[in-house]
Amino acid sequence: MASEAGRVGTDPVLGRSDLLTKNAEVKGQAIRARRRYVLEKFGEPGLEALAKSLDPLSLDYLNSTVLPSSWYQLGPLYQLDRAIVGTLMKGDRAQMRQLGRDVAQYDLTTLYKLFFRIGSPSFILGRVAVAFSQYTRPGKMDSEAGSDHERTVEMSGVVVAGYMCAEVYSGWMEAAVTMSGGKSPHAQHSACQHRGDRSCIWKVSWS
Repeated sequence: MASEAGRVGTDPVLGRSDLLTKNAEVKGQAIRARRRYVLEKFGEPGLEALAKSLDPLSLDYLNSTVLPSSWYQLGPLYQLDRAIVGTLMKGDRAQMRQLGRDVAQYDLTTLYKLFFRIGSPSFILGRVAVAFSQYTRPGKMDSEAGSDHERTVEMSGVVVAGYMCAEVYSGWMEAAVTMSGGKSPHAQHSACQHRGDRSCIWKVSWS
């Protein structure tokens, strides 16, 4: 497969915009996580610099004028995240993996804390479909056990932006493993729809 970056018309942050699922939606809790992340990592100066680069709808998302439990269009969130990468991360898309970790560390200790009272890394990743359905629609995630310290996760039925599947979701999975007792987690995004694969697949391992 050709690399994502080598494809004609591929955006370095969003990936292949022609593949993105139209009218895909995201829960407000994921949108609100962006403002929390920016303030924690870059402070008020970062928030102000970011706000100046946004269109009105993406600025509404940044200002958290959304309800955590309501559904919203993914498009403005892509533009908000693209501005975060370009303005605050100096174009380094890989830093979005830390945002994914931060989202997991916050949500998994509040919304899904019951999982962690009884769950190992394999148990938690085995229920990734439940968490995914609370963030994004349409689409689904399925998880299959490999060895005692590995699971394969597959996302189908939706194409999200390249940075989101490659970095944000990977960081989320790595944080979930760490929080449930796993060591040295690694989420390898081994197949990607932006690279021409039929679905997005992660090989998640830990010690």
